[in-house]
Amino acid sequence: MNEAFLYYVWTYYLKGLGLKTTSDQSLIIQKTGVKNENSGPDFFNAHVWIDDVLWAGNVEIHQKSSDWFKHKHQYDEAYGNVILHVVYECDVPVYRTDGFEIPCLELKNNINGGLYEKYQSFLTSKNWISCAADINKVDYFSLYSWFQRLAFERLEQKAEAIRRLLVQNNGDFQEVFYRTLMRGYGFKVNSDAFEQLAHALPYQILLKHKNDLLQLEALLFGQAGLIPQRSNDSYVIQMKAEYHFLSVKYNLKSLSPKIWRFMRMRPSNFPTLRIAQIAILIFRTSGLLNSVLTAGEMKMVYDLFTARTSSFWSTHYTFNKSHKFHPKKMGDESIYSLLINTIIPFVFVYGHEFNDDKMKDKALDWLSQIPAESNMVIRNFNKLGIQVQHAAQSQGLLQLKTKYCDQKRCLNCSVGHYLIKESVS
Repeated sequence: MNEAFLYYVWTYYLKGLGLKTTSDQSLIIQKTGVKNENSGPDFFNAHVWIDDVLWAGNVEIHQKSSDWFKHKHQYDEAYGNVILHVVYECDVPVYRTDGFEIPCLELKNNINGGLYEKYQSFLTSKNWISCAADINKVDYFSLYSWFQRLAFERLEQKAEAIRRLLVQNNGDFQEVFYRTLMRGYGFKVNSDAFEQLAHALPYQILLKHKNDLLQLEALLFGQAGLIPQRSNDSYVIQMKAEYHFLSVKYNLKSLSPKIWRFMRMRPSNFPTLRIAQIAILIFRTSGLLNSVLTAGEMKMVYDLFTARTSSFWSTHYTFNKSHKFHPKKMGDESIYSLLINTIIPFVFVYGHEFNDDKMKDKALDWLSQIPAESNMVIRNFNKLGIQVQHAAQSQGLLQLKTKYCDQKRCLNCSVGHYLIKESVS
């Protein structure tokens, strides 16, 4: 019997019941209080009736009452306002620092056995998700409302990482957007390398040359350490000369080419092509962040990323090998990935930082306009009968799997709560 389950029982299953303390005092729980996620008592501001007297204060929960002494709460003034000790087994009486014996509620005989059995079945399940056999029993409204809340939770987590970057960069939204976007262009495999490139080449330098595509490519490929030392191609020779001049002008030092990963990748995902796509994006927009923020419809943002690369990259995936003419532009899945993981979280943060609810609503609306992602997690949920229509729902499923199912947080999950409750109804 772990404390997480005892927290769950205290929160959902005891309110309003006629109970007894271990001292045979009548006990009615009026308000279970607010869960404390930091140090100190487990629940703040609970209201309980004990022998017809209303008490307001904190509640501490343990497996055994002797855990109070094991955790040395008797020496901690933070526990001086505990009005009720909730335990699975009361093995010793407990006193506050002022000598007052704390009323104790023993749950051993007050928990429906079916609740714990269902919870245990989830904890010990070897299925892909613990509730795989039962999830389709949850009604549609409850299930998809939960997915929406999880999508918002996932968006908030991504937003928090952006907020930290803003603090580190003194609130420079343009630079942080550029760095966030650059990391996004790495698509996991090369995300760290693209982040290093963004650090090595500030956005303000690129802005000074945004009207010259050759100079943009020279700066980006030069700083990436990818311009070949020897080449007979006139464009590469020009690029090399431009980078030499600009690197001296701005005192730039290129990165090692060894940081870039090409192995076991499709050519369309090569970092060289991604860098060329970034160059054309900067070249074609009046400003990266402004172009996104002023867009009304999601398609306007989508279209920003569909621009074809410069003519050199229409016959190349790398500098050293050419192929038949084939114009390059970013594919749908890659654009949607950038929108979901980079653009939309940033728009959401911008709206939050400037108290612009319309901007935040726009970010959420864009998420619901993007097709649902297709990956192993989503396909496995599909096999369980869970079908999703757009990215807000698929993001919710990814959050559910990684932050709840994989961590066996069934007690914190609306699906788990529904199924555990149904097991004893």
